[in-house]
Amino acid sequence: MVLDNWKKSTQSQKAEAKAIDWLKINQKLDLSEQECLEFIAWLEEDEANQIAYDRIEAAWQLTGDMTNMSATSGTEGSSGILKGVRNITAIAAVILIGVISAWQLRTASEQVNYQTSVGEQFVTTLDDGSRIHLNTATNVTVDYDQEVRHVRLHAGEAFFDVEKDPQGRPFIVETGSKSVRVVGTQFNIHISGEGTSIDVLEGTVELIETEKENGPALATITQGLGVRLDPNGVAAATEPNQSQDILAWQAGRLDFFADPLSSVVNEFNRYSVKKIIIADNTLKDLPISGSFRVNEAPAFVEALKEGFDIDVEAEDGQFILKTKPSTR
Repeated sequence: MVLDNWKKSTQSQKAEAKAIDWLKINQKLDLSEQECLEFIAWLEEDEANQIAYDRIEAAWQLTGDMTNMSATSGTEGSSGILKGVRNITAIAAVILIGVISAWQLRTASEQVNYQTSVGEQFVTTLDDGSRIHLNTATNVTVDYDQEVRHVRLHAGEAFFDVEKDPQGRPFIVETGSKSVRVVGTQFNIHISGEGTSIDVLEGTVELIETEKENGPALATITQGLGVRLDPNGVAAATEPNQSQDILAWQAGRLDFFADPLSSVVNEFNRYSVKKIIIADNTLKDLPISGSFRVNEAPAFVEALKEGFDIDVEAEDGQFILKTKPSTR
């Protein structure tokens, strides 16, 4: 029994020592998202953590001073600290809600940037439950306010799964001179040197002028369709999209069916620092079919070497593709 009491006392002291640290962190005006999530996880980890934080918080409210607090505040004299505190659970809820609300208010007026390097992919869930899946070499800035959910796709490719907003705020993705305006839908945007591709997998999106977010739609793109913009932002007619390709990259795959070698190489090069170079123009239209992982450029090159009359040379960190010389 004495040993059990000693263990409980030690655990309580450790919890209160950590609670003091968390209380100091929570006084900051720039509490980060990660700190907020870690604090919530710590509270939920053990009921003793919530009780310890309540005690320290109550003591701080009474004295306004953390300098004399110690991890022994929960042993002898703890009843004095808790005098007048009738509902520990309610206090914990208020503290937790306050921390979350403060973080949400800060992020509501701040821009958050997400970036992936070559070969990386990343999925993030936004405050409203919407999800963004960033493909390789992608740069996205999220800027939510009271009137609009605004996202800028600076470069690369991203898939958006947009939730309807209880406040009725539209979700707008800026891609340069043109933007996409939606309420709740699933769509993919890819910016490349050849222009911008917008493909809708679910729902409907509107193509608008970036400078006129509340203006009329230039075009409406419905489920199963896509539109291509040239580098100047001029839109072509809508056409059926390649949804299977969009779903494939999210699963980390590249699927090809009789695609020209030049297009296949361009796709692999998006995911690898070590580039594939076609040195012989006669190879560019060679039809390629198959399914590969996005990081399997070496395996793909080896397959070309084995299955076609192609020589592969490793030079300056690149794969150089050439037609095999005639053996005649």
